[in-house]
Amino acid sequence: MTAVNRHAGARHVRMKLTSGGGDIRLSIEDDGCGLSAAPTASRGLGVIGMRARARNAGGDVNVRSSPGEGVLIEVRVPLDHLPDETHSHPVG
Repeated sequence: MTAVNRHAGARHVRMKLTSGGGDIRLSIEDDGCGLSAAPTASRGLGVIGMRARARNAGGDVNVRSSPGEGVLIEVRVPLDHLPDETHSHPVG
C-alpha cells in the first residue's frame, strides 16, 4: 500500500485475500500509472523483497503491469508453510 500511495497515482486499489486448494492467495490491483519497462531501484527492491518473503514461505509472486494500465500483484503461499500462530504468542 505504501508504494501505491507514494508512486502509483491510483484512484482505486482492490485487495482480495482467498484460500482454497491448499493455498492462500493475495491480490492487490490498482488503477494507477503502472510500471515502466525499465527497473528502478525502489521498484526493484520492493519486488525483490516481496518475492523473497513469498519464497521463504514456499510461495511465489506474480507482477503484471503496463505503463498507464495500473499494477496487479498476485501472491500465493501454501497453507502448510504458514506458521502456527496459536503457539507463537502465549497468553499471560
